[in-house]
Amino acid sequence: SGAGGNGDGGGPPTIGDFDGDGTADVALAAGNAYVVFDGGDLMNTMIPAADAVLWASATNDCSSAQTGSTLFDFDGNGRVEVVYGDQEQLRIYDGLTGTILAMHPHPTGTINEYPVVADVDADGQADIVAVTRETCGDQACGQLRVYGSATGGWVRTRRVWNQHTYHVTNIEEDGSIPIDEQPNWTTPGLNNFRQNKQPGGEFTASDAAVTLQPACFQGYSLQATVRNLGQAPLPAAPW
Repeated sequence: SGAGGNGDGGGPPTIGDFDGDGTADVALAAGNAYVVFDGGDLMNTMIPAADAVLWASATNDCSSAQTGSTLFDFDGNGRVEVVYGDQEQLRIYDGLTGTILAMHPHPTGTINEYPVVADVDADGQADIVAVTRETCGDQACGQLRVYGSATGGWVRTRRVWNQHTYHVTNIEEDGSIPIDEQPNWTTPGLNNFRQNKQPGGEFTASDAAVTLQPACFQGYSLQATVRNLGQAPLPAAPW
């Protein structure tokens, strides 16, 4: 529950395939935890909701307890990552395990906001856009922050995220509104909610291949050859 008598708790849901089993899963952020529910278990009436938890991670959002999150496959390995900000930290989680991959200070008095992912500077790599606002009365103390990969390791994504209920098929990348919107849940590669994707039908990522060979120059050693078999540049590291 949130502060000031706010006992509602639970932000807007985020939907995507967290564990790569082909079934959409559901995530919610509350006042003290971010929780991912296995979609298959949720649909099974024989499994209690409490037993359908895929993973949970402790958070701190006593301001509103109603923040949201977004999903994106930053490193192009076919598995989503989660981006979530409470009133203290902006975190990137591994979608399958909940392991924190990155964390950055994120002081804010929350309402019902959430970070989004788009290529805002058109450099061919995804960016994270987040807002912060410390509880400082009527003063203009908020910030709009944009984060990118320090190593250039994040894959491409669309340049648009136009609304709170973003679901890809609701908007074209040039900002135009589809006359006949296609259902997200029947579109190949989607069936998600609040998750961005690579442009069009593209799926490009780096693919490192390492070959080891013995070397006998000035003593015994190993010689490593690193090749990139993917269609995107190979970074030093994605995080």
